[in-house]
Amino acid sequence: MMRSFALVALFCAATRAVEFKDCGSTAGNFDKVEISNCDLSAPACVLKKGTDASIGLHFTPNKASSRVTAVVHGIIEDIDVPFPIPNAEACFDNHSGVVCPLPAGTGTSYHANLPVLAKYPTVSVTVKWELKDEKGANIVCVEIPVSIQ
Repeated sequence: MMRSFALVALFCAATRAVEFKDCGSTAGNFDKVEISNCDLSAPACVLKKGTDASIGLHFTPNKASSRVTAVVHGIIEDIDVPFPIPNAEACFDNHSGVVCPLPAGTGTSYHANLPVLAKYPTVSVTVKWELKDEKGANIVCVEIPVSIQ
């Protein structure tokens, strides 16, 4: 009996990996999400205060877009809090990797760097990262579980 319990506990611990959830991608889909220094075997990406975090979204749009805008929210206890980012216009940010017009059906990579400020609270949050086209449709919408420490 004890051996069965240990195996179940080990299995549950092994399956508690970071899960990137699609939250409404309608004009494309994400193929891969990369977060700097994120231990994918943990239940959430741990972001250390006083450091920079980088995100990579690899996605494929299903329609052409002339503009791509990044919109970021933090969800804490079902409250959606906007999080302004320095370079929301992905096509005009030389570091994002997105070139517009964005063709349909072509794999694309978006990259952003964000400071994790020391003044941020120690909190677990779901980050909702959206890439929107010129009409406001979500090319990509991904939820990322994060722990700020």
